[in-house]
Formats: sequence, structure tokens, C-alpha cells
Amino acid sequence: MFKHNVSLGTIFLSILIFSLNNATGASETTLFRFESDTDFSLPGLSSFFNEDDKKPGVPFSFTYGDRSSHELLTQWETQTTDKKIDNDRTTYCRTWKDPKTGLHVRWEAVEYHDFDAVEWTVYFENTGRKDTPILSNIFALDVEFTRKSDEEFLLRHWKGTHSAIDDFQLLTTPLGPKANQRLASADGRPCSGVWPYYNLQTANEGVMTAIGWPGQWAAEFTRDTDKSLHVRAGQETTHFKLLPGETTRTPLIAMLFWKNGDWIDAQNL
Repeated sequence: MFKHNVSLGTIFLSILIFSLNNATGASETTLFRFESDTDFSLPGLSSFFNEDDKKPGVPFSFTYGDRSSHELLTQWETQTTDKKIDNDRTTYCRTWKDPKTGLHVRWEAVEYHDFDAVEWTVYFENTGRKDTPILSNIFALDVEFTRKSDEEFLLRHWKGTHSAIDDFQLLTTPLGPKANQRLASADGRPCSGVWPYYNLQTANEGVMTAIGWPGQWAAEFTRDTDKSLHVRAGQETTHFKLLPGETTRTPLIAMLFWKNGDWIDAQNL
């Protein structure tokens, strides 16, 4: 899980991109920033690595066998590449490989420069000769937000479709201390019951998030007793193994950050 503090004053969204210097794996970091001079900024690509506590700062998580990705990714072989597509977009790709089982994890992300927006997808491939251990609890989005504003987190979300008069109705849910809001589609259809789109706000800034997945998904928003909010989302109930040569992927996660305006204006950027 990636943790990010929301600070008053000049805030920046940090994106640490690791570029390999040589074949031995030495690396250097480049810091990308979304500048903000107000209250609220949330992690998109976030950092690839937290050098202070040596835990990966990626905004996704999974369990492999009985071990957490937060532990495993620090031990696996890793490489990173980046490419500027045009003036408005840069792509990043970071990979990890388990030397014991051959599991290959690939995180592909795009940063948009004309808007404060990012998106990513995670891929898993079995490059080994045997079945992998069980992959489970895969969350394409796993982040923790900590606000310093006195204004509470506010989640705007929408009903999906039941072929009823209130289809796609807007719902507003304050996320106070100890709040837990879980949302999931029904019957394996992405917009059945609830929509996979959210607008999370505190003060006069926020982030819109979309879960791109044509099947069953779930999202959970969990507040602590202080000022932090833990958000996880992805395909619901993952528990499987990969046969040699098989590849699977997570839902796509897209995040668009907005500030200094009304949330309705943000919906129409």
C-alpha cells in the first residue's frame, strides 16, 4: 500500500521514476511533480520505491503464495523504462521477476501532461516451467491518503443500472472516522448496481477515479480514527494460479486530479 500525506501550502504529487544506469541494476531517481498551491493532492503513479523504509511505493498490491507484494517486490529483480509519446504523454514500464518461480510482474503507466491525470495496468505472466503459487488479493489500486485539511473526505459515487427510475442516481457519502464504504458490481457486469467511477474530495480539491473492467469489481474506502483514508479497488475475489506461459492483467485504474473549483466543473474537464 502506498501512503501519501496531503499537506497545506505548496503541495506536490511525487512520481519517482527509476532509470537503470547499467546491467548490474544500479539506478537513479527522477522526481516528477504535479504542482498545487492549495490543500489537496493525491497519488497517481506515486513513487516506485520508498527509500526511507525500503518498502515499494507502488499503488497496487497482491499476495503471492502466503507473502505480500510489499515484501516480495523489494527482493525481486527489477527494471524500468520510460518513453515520451508526444508533448502530452509519457509512458512508464516497471517490471519485477521472481527468480524462483518465474513470475513476471509488469506495471504499465501513462502520465498525461496537459491534465493532472495518470492511468496504469498491472500484468502477471508465468515465465517458469511449473504452475505458479496462488495469486490472490490482487488490488489494482491500493493507496492511503492522509489529509491535513479540517474538511472531511467526501465520496461522490453513482448507482448503476437495475432498469429502474433511479438508475445512475448520484450518491454523496461523508467518510468520517471509522467509516467503511464498500461498493461492488453485481452478476459479473461492470455497471450492474453501482458505477465504477468516483469523485473523492476534501476542501476544494479532489481526485476522480475510474476502474476500467468489463466484469466483476469491488472498491473499499476505509477511514481510521484520525485523518487517513485507505482505498483499495480491483477485480473482486482473486484466487488463482498461472500455468506456464499464461498471462493475466488487472483492471485499468485512471485518476484525474482537480483543484480550486467546484466538483461539477471537475466532472466536465
